[in-house]
Order: sequence, then C-alpha cells, then structure tokens
Amino acid sequence: MVPLLPETAPFSEDQRSWLNGFFAGLLGADIGAAAATSMAPTTDAPAADVEEDDEDHPWHDAAMPMDERMALAEGRPLKSKMMAAMAQLDCGACGYVCQSYSSAIASGEEKNLTLCQPGGKDTAKKLKELIKTADITVEGKLPATPGDENAVNTGVFDRKNPFPAPLLAATRLNAAGSAKDTRYVSVDIMHSGLSYKAGDALGVYPENCFALVNDILSLLHASGGEIAMYRNQLIRELDIIKPTDELLELMQVNAVDQADKDKITRLLEEEAVEGLPAEPQIIDLLLFFENIKLKVKDFIGTLLPMSPRLYSISSSPKAYPDEVHLTVGVVEYEMAGRKRKGVASTYLGQRVHQHQPVRVFIQPSHGFAPPSDTNKPMIMVGPGTGIAPFRAFLQDRKADGAVGKNWLFFGDQHEATDFLYRDELEQYVADGILSKLTTAFSRDGDEKVYVQHRMLQHAAELWAWLNDGGHFYVCGDAKRMAKDVDNALHQIIAQQGQMSDEDARAYVKQMSANGRYQRDVY
Repeated sequence: MVPLLPETAPFSEDQRSWLNGFFAGLLGADIGAAAATSMAPTTDAPAADVEEDDEDHPWHDAAMPMDERMALAEGRPLKSKMMAAMAQLDCGACGYVCQSYSSAIASGEEKNLTLCQPGGKDTAKKLKELIKTADITVEGKLPATPGDENAVNTGVFDRKNPFPAPLLAATRLNAAGSAKDTRYVSVDIMHSGLSYKAGDALGVYPENCFALVNDILSLLHASGGEIAMYRNQLIRELDIIKPTDELLELMQVNAVDQADKDKITRLLEEEAVEGLPAEPQIIDLLLFFENIKLKVKDFIGTLLPMSPRLYSISSSPKAYPDEVHLTVGVVEYEMAGRKRKGVASTYLGQRVHQHQPVRVFIQPSHGFAPPSDTNKPMIMVGPGTGIAPFRAFLQDRKADGAVGKNWLFFGDQHEATDFLYRDELEQYVADGILSKLTTAFSRDGDEKVYVQHRMLQHAAELWAWLNDGGHFYVCGDAKRMAKDVDNALHQIIAQQGQMSDEDARAYVKQMSANGRYQRDVY
C-alpha cells in the first residue's frame, strides 16, 4: 500500500492502517503487490439462536461418541442427522444451538459448515458427508448482516438488527507481568429497550483488523476504486478468516500452474499441503498462492458473512440495569511465522475506543441462571474468563438478599497477576455473600493445581452442599476443564455417596434433569 501517513504520525497501528486504507481509496492510489506483513485474526465465539421442535433427540448427549449419535439419528430427516453430528453442548459458539444450527444448514440459510468449535474437524467432515450423501447444495440467500442495505430495521434490537451500544470501558484486569490480557468490557444499553438477566449472553458483531484488510486488498492488487468500494464491507460485514470451498474453487479455476491446481485439490479434500498451516486462513492462501490472480469482486463473492460472537454477561441487571459487562480474554498468538488476532477479542479489547458504538444484542440463556429458590446453595466453577457469569450470579444474589450459601472455585495462572475481580470477590467474602472462595493458581507451585483438584480436596463438604439441594455450575473451556470438572464431580459423588460408578452417573443425570447441574461451556 502507498504509505500516506508517516510512522511518526500520532496514531496507533490500527488507526494508521485504517486511515491509510481510507485515503488510498479516496485518492485512487493503487495498492501494490508488496508482501503482506500484518496480523491475521482467528475466530471467537458467536451468538446462539434456538428453534423449537417436537421431535425427540436421543443423541443429545455430549458424552456419547459420534458413531452412536449417528446410529440413533439413522432414518431421521437430514437436519436431525446433522444435529447428531454436532458436539451436543448447545454452547452457542457456532451462532446457534445444535438444533437450530443443523436446521439452518439443511434449509440453506447457513452455508458455513465449520462453526461447531467443540466438534472441530470431525463435525465439519461429517456435515460435508451428509450433504454429499443427500445430494443437495447448501446455498440460498445469505442472512442479512448489520449494515446490509437490504436489511429491514424493525425498530426492535436483536440479532438481525443489533443495537449500537457505546463502549464505556475496556480495562485490563491482569496485573503487570501477566502473560494474559483479560479485559473488563462495559457497554451502555440505556434507551435501547434491551433487557437481560444473569446467565444471558451478549451477541457482538465485531469488526476485522484494519491492517489485515489492507493486506488482503494488497495481495489482490486492488485499485483505488476497488478499495473505496469494498474496504468497509471487508471490515464490517465479511468473514476474512475462514476460507470457503468456493474460494478454493475460484483459486483453482484461476491457477495457471498445474502444481497449484493439485495442491488446491488436496485442500478441498482436507489434506495437508506442505508450506501451509494445518488449518490455513485466507491470508495464508493468498500468500502461498501469490501467482494466482483473482478479481476483487469474485473474491468477495466467495466469503461468508460476519458471524456474531457470544460472550457470557458478567453483570446483573439488578445492579447495572443500563449496562452490560463482559469478561474478555484477548486472543493473540503466533502461527506459521505470523501473529494472529482473535477477531472479536482484539476488537473489544484493543480497537474500539470509549464511546464508539459496538453492535450488540441479547441472547437468552434458556436455563443457565441462579437457582429460582434463593435458599438453595450454589456452587460455581469458573476459572479464567469462566468467572464471567458467576460475577453476575453473585450480584443477583446480593440484590435479592438471598440466604442460600454461595461457593466459588476460581483458578488461573498466577495469584499475583491473574486473580480476576479479586477485590470484588474478597469484599463478597467479607460481606458474607460469598460463603467460600476456593482458588487454584496453576503456575505458583511446583505442581500444577487446577480447580478440579481443589474440588477433590473439598470432596466431603462439596457433597454436603449437593445433599442440601445445591446447584452446581461450570463455565469455561469445554474440551479440557469442563471434562475434568465433570469427572471430578462424578468421582466425588461416587466416593462420598458410596455409590457405584453407574449410580453416580444416574445421580448426575438426575441433577441435570432437575436443573441443578448447568454448564456454559465453549
């Protein structure tokens, strides 16, 4: 790109990238083919929708292997088979829950088959197999994204018409010296008509990294007019991270070198290609196949719409009726020699400035909430950013004057730098609202200690709380932490309750059926 602003200009890297792109388009400056050097984002968790259905779903069990789930869905409609292929967590990371995501794919409303993060490659592969077997094409009008000229403004703020909420704060929670960057984020929803409750989530439509957009346009050899036409769309409306099959097919059609065509065939068949990451992003493909020339308009036509990201709300409307708070872990990492950025986390934590609007909507939790009986004990396990909903739960219990006991298990790397909301939590302990605060800081000792280890150390007391009708909650990582906590819970119930493993499983299953075991995992 023609550098219109000097490095010494009083702007941040993102601000300078945005202004350079803006002026390049405005002045008609051609973008050169210089190698792209900026940071590429990854995907954060989007928001969820729910669809009602009279059909039973016997495969809706996260502990059941996929082959057993698929066997139970045999002979069912395509959308049911697709649902059985998913992780069964209803985590919302895909932008839906399992049932509504499968229905959206089957109807052609959703084209992206890779949104189920807990299911990963296995789920995406099975979905592709199901579509091929059914001999259908996943196509149809893409959902209108915020900012789409054809989107209808109904006056009600929701997923299709998000509210432009001014950012109030994006304060770092970790102390100096921490390896992490966790942000307390607050947005203003006054006069929006939006309402929420503890346990709900906030859907956020992020914006892409300006520098990454500039690099993509550079690699496409975009003209000044094309920059002016497409840059804002690339920033606000499109997924510029995950390559679609349509993009790979477009690159294959435009490839001159047979070796490049063969490599793209392997990518379409989900095979590894030497020189590319295991899961290449769009920027990786454009750099790797730099000799393939694409028209900007054709490239744009292969991209998926921007998906909203889902964040557990970490405030209670009983304490903050006009605000919504989030606890956001900023994602940045190196892959294949390039720095990558989480799209939504770096947007909220680094790129949005105070009072700038963030496009948001409320996503109801459908059951994940404090006990309706305020006399019941509440046990919460939320390490790292998993503490988010439990901050809201405690605010709720305080506002209600609840007499039920509250126990929080919190963990992170270092007590000195990563004890999120420490002052608030210790004040809750001093005020008698938080009956027990049990911590696990994994990097402070010779051996790594996690929240599940603390649970086992307090097994007898935890069992007593459960026997007293206690509700058990988990929030955080689904692949490791939530599984380890679930195993510890089963172990405690079996040992302290003097039950067989089978009886312990039945006990936990009944807890879930009664709403006493709830998980917000992703």
